[in-house]
Amino acid sequence: MIYENVNKFQTRKSTLPARNAADPQIDRTRRLIFRTFVSVLALLIGGGLLYSMGAFDSIIAGADEYAIIANTQPPTATSPITVKEFFSYGCPHCSDFDPQVASWHKSLPADVRFERSPVSFGNPQYDLYARTYFSLLGLGALEQNHVRLFTAIHQRGQNFIDRAAIAAFVDGHGASEAVMRRAMGSPRVAARLESAMRDEQNFRVQEIPALVVSGHYRIDVGKVGRAQALHIANRLIEAIRAGKPPGAAGSAHKAAAKGGS
Repeated sequence: MIYENVNKFQTRKSTLPARNAADPQIDRTRRLIFRTFVSVLALLIGGGLLYSMGAFDSIIAGADEYAIIANTQPPTATSPITVKEFFSYGCPHCSDFDPQVASWHKSLPADVRFERSPVSFGNPQYDLYARTYFSLLGLGALEQNHVRLFTAIHQRGQNFIDRAAIAAFVDGHGASEAVMRRAMGSPRVAARLESAMRDEQNFRVQEIPALVVSGHYRIDVGKVGRAQALHIANRLIEAIRAGKPPGAAGSAHKAAAKGGS
């Protein structure tokens, strides 16, 4: 009886299907697909990081690197060197540029003064953001809220429709809601906003972000690319410090290219 049961087991075992001979090929195909997926994902992630750093920014062929602002005097070797960034919290390109320019300006020589100037462009929303910037600056709460505002607007899609919405957002981050409301309606902030609007007009700022070096050279970041804009600013600073400020658009680059040939 026992012998018969063993025979039955062996018979059943022999009838099991053999492993498909193509299984190794299927495994190799699956591994290839997986490796391809991982490679593509890595490229996408890496490309996104490089884009955020401005690595893919291109220079428009034939475009000047900077514009000389009409009715302004070229700086001298003894002039204070300034770099002013024109921006708005509502501008997505300014949001992309902000991490780069924030890192860059921290490495500037001690004798170079960097500041930001929010634009209005006659746009009520931009006017609100400009008023927000000067209010935070006056309250000493800018550092706590500068990046927060860019993130809220461009990554979370938050829409600030009025001063009350801004004040509620700032509440507990360097200032209370009530204090922020008062600051936004103060004569001091109104005066700063009016001064910024004059600079916007005097420096012929028509697109943002833009950099103005020593009140004489305007670099339109969108025309030259983010990373390149900072290189151009560095060259202008070096030329001014050496007492050889360029007198025509693009001449600093041309002179450097000629000297290196």
